[in-house]
Amino acid sequence: MDRDKGLIIIPVKNEYSSLKNILESLKDENILVVNDNYKEFNYPNKKDLIILENKKNLGKGASLKKGFQYAIDNKFNYVIMMDADGEHPPNLIPEFKEKLQKKDMVFGQRRFHRSLSRKIFNLFASFWVRRLGINIDDATCGYMGIRTKILKNMVLKSKGFDIDIELIMESLKFTKKHGVVNIDNKKFDSSNIKRRDILDINDRYDLWIIENKGFLLKKYGKTKYSFLYISAINGLIIGKLIRLIS
Repeated sequence: MDRDKGLIIIPVKNEYSSLKNILESLKDENILVVNDNYKEFNYPNKKDLIILENKKNLGKGASLKKGFQYAIDNKFNYVIMMDADGEHPPNLIPEFKEKLQKKDMVFGQRRFHRSLSRKIFNLFASFWVRRLGINIDDATCGYMGIRTKILKNMVLKSKGFDIDIELIMESLKFTKKHGVVNIDNKKFDSSNIKRRDILDINDRYDLWIIENKGFLLKKYGKTKYSFLYISAINGLIIGKLIRLIS
């Protein structure tokens, strides 16, 4: 099997102007766009462009999972996920592809964040991911590559933006081969992520810790898992309280 057979997956909701620029800049790549808004869009005429349409808005996670299944069914060796809003530079695709020759999962790490609050949240999320032994400084970037041999074994429950952190944590079960691509991205003033999405990301981490007790106990032992478990319970309680008062 050709180890270089890859698929770029781009979920899109309403970022059509920037999506067109991304598609035109990607040369000789297999590209899958998952349209999560079901609006007509004049896609560039590209022979390797595949388009899947959601009949209703399902969320980023659901759209990506549809793309993952397409990649697995069509025997692609890896996927690279990138956003449609232009924050993820297409010119870094070759670097992702190169690192995926030796790594099973490659994360993008941004230089800039959209706001101070987003930067603080990302530092918080990355801190907790590192507690699981994954050396990453940008757990919420979303620009990442992953080999389908481990992707097909993952249990993914996310429907929204929490898919990014769930993919990172699920990878722990199947590989230690993680890599990083540094992103010298431009600053963005707007974001599709809302407060509820941040709470969903927090909840996904905490629920994963609780649901994967057996795996984590075996990997880290009782003392460390007890710390993770208590932190997860507290995180879920705090998240619920924030939702109640918001």
